[in-house]
Amino acid sequence: MRVQVVRLGQIIYFVRIQMEYRKERKRAAVSIEGRVQGVGFRPFVYRLAVENGLTGFVVNTPEGVYAEVEGPSHKIKEFLDRVKYHPPEHAAVKHMSVSFLPAKNGKEFRIEKSRASAGGKKGSIPKDESRTEISPDIAACRQCVSELFSPQDRRHLFPFINCTNCGPRFSIIRELPYDRKNTSMCRFMMCPDCYSEYLNPLERRFHAQPDCCFACGPEYILFDGQGKKKDSGIDAVREAASLIEKGHIVAVKGIGGYHLVCDAGNRQAVKTLRERKKRGDKPFALMSGDPGNVRMCCTVNRQEEELLSSWRAPVVILRKKNTCRLPEEISPRNKYLGFFLPYAPVHYLLFHFGRFRTVVATSANMADEPIVYRDKEAFEKLPGIADYILSSNRDIETGCDDSVARVEPFDKNIHVIRRARGFVPEPVKTPFLFEEPVFAAGPNEKNTFSLGMGGRIVTSQHIGSLENMESFGFYRDTYEHFRKIFHFTPRIISHDLHPDYASTRFAKELSAKEGIPAVGVQHHHAHIASCMLDNGLPDRKVIGVALDGTGYGEGGDIRGCEFLIASYGGYERYAWLDYIPLPGGDRAVKEVWRTGIACLYKAFGSGFLSTGAPLLGRVGSKLMDAAAWAVEKNVNCPG
Repeated sequence: MRVQVVRLGQIIYFVRIQMEYRKERKRAAVSIEGRVQGVGFRPFVYRLAVENGLTGFVVNTPEGVYAEVEGPSHKIKEFLDRVKYHPPEHAAVKHMSVSFLPAKNGKEFRIEKSRASAGGKKGSIPKDESRTEISPDIAACRQCVSELFSPQDRRHLFPFINCTNCGPRFSIIRELPYDRKNTSMCRFMMCPDCYSEYLNPLERRFHAQPDCCFACGPEYILFDGQGKKKDSGIDAVREAASLIEKGHIVAVKGIGGYHLVCDAGNRQAVKTLRERKKRGDKPFALMSGDPGNVRMCCTVNRQEEELLSSWRAPVVILRKKNTCRLPEEISPRNKYLGFFLPYAPVHYLLFHFGRFRTVVATSANMADEPIVYRDKEAFEKLPGIADYILSSNRDIETGCDDSVARVEPFDKNIHVIRRARGFVPEPVKTPFLFEEPVFAAGPNEKNTFSLGMGGRIVTSQHIGSLENMESFGFYRDTYEHFRKIFHFTPRIISHDLHPDYASTRFAKELSAKEGIPAVGVQHHHAHIASCMLDNGLPDRKVIGVALDGTGYGEGGDIRGCEFLIASYGGYERYAWLDYIPLPGGDRAVKEVWRTGIACLYKAFGSGFLSTGAPLLGRVGSKLMDAAAWAVEKNVNCPG
């Protein structure tokens, strides 16, 4: 009996100790880095703190989000676990540090105005140390789409509807921290109803920076080909849908730029668009109102449908069905079609007002030029292509084309072919740390550039070819935009070894201007290192095989296929295919028959014309003779 009493006393003692422990108040200082701005993170922290009875505050900083929470130890632990392991849907917590401060015995939890640095210290962090991630643009969420078509909702048919779970982010931001005053929404003052939502922690639009409605938000305006205003507001969108239905081409301003839109079922409209845009045989992207329409044209597996319907909303490359009734001119001599679903409210409205099921929605640009996203440029360049322009008075801060992806049948994984809207500017984590901030200038074709900071790489949206002034201007402007929004100052510049690349020239000019070193990187080594990073490999030696068009070597030689033993930091050239001349220089990369003639000459000498090779019958005799003469005389034939 005595033993039981002793044990009972011990239990009571430990229960009391535990109760006292639970009563102990602590104040935790929490610094959170990652994609934590523009994704409803501060409202999430606010609600979580209130649910747990914690006091303190949460605030945006250039580093990310900083919070101080005070209350019982076990409640703080619950709070921290939820923040780290169950953040909002579109957030990504990459690093979280916690320290403890003396309790202040506050009475409430609040969201504070953004600060220059965490912890309330004066001054700002060094410009090249900003560690917060900017959210990509997010496709309209189901709740907003439901409200868009609800006659009872005050945003019924409002083409700029958004909330903390969706809407423009990267395309409207001017600088960090992500506050309305730092976006292109700063010119639109919220009406009392929107401001009430913005301040209400129980609302889905609590601290949603692009929050607006018919009373206080932007509006769409329809113009004809001569720039004359035809309509405005929701009537402009309704009329644009009617014009598309009648076979016209309408330039529609979206999230990251303008699309050229026509009815995909109208063969003549598609042919006209192809001619005006000088598209050649390249396929057009298609937007359909719902996945069911896509399945009528293409085979769609579960992963592909999930990708189509995801918040990233990329163009997904799909296998075309033999029963597809869309005009061949959309994707000439191609077994695949590129489909995407509406991701901006205005897209949903076009399908709502129009009687078409699928539209061509291709980037508004001429061949090899960047997407048009500035209104002034749209009215200068698009009237010759589009019959009408559906514009809006909300500025796009940086152009961002649609991403393109596919699900590979052999591994069922998503492969991003063109990384832009919905993905950019998400960083890639590196297995090494950059000792100094690095700007990597990128290639000349299919260009993107990158910023290396700490243990991550932030890559720009797809820019494309740098062979014309428009593309190079977009490249330069985008670099300056990235410098500003990421508070980035390079200490090292890397560039391709090819001296004639526009990106190489830009890098060397930047190096001279800012007095920082520029380092040349061999083209194929860069490819293999990027493949290592894509596959999450640590810094170790691999055998890399690069089969690329024109990889410039350290000695000025132009390399095609080579085998490298490489790591992130260097490489050994182990084996390679023999050199061949490239008749016409860079033209041989785009006109591959020229390379074919060079291969025939290499194998058979000057008598290759009598070999009867099939290639010889497919090229005009004048072109073939000129290329053969150039190879034989070694005129304009680098290699």
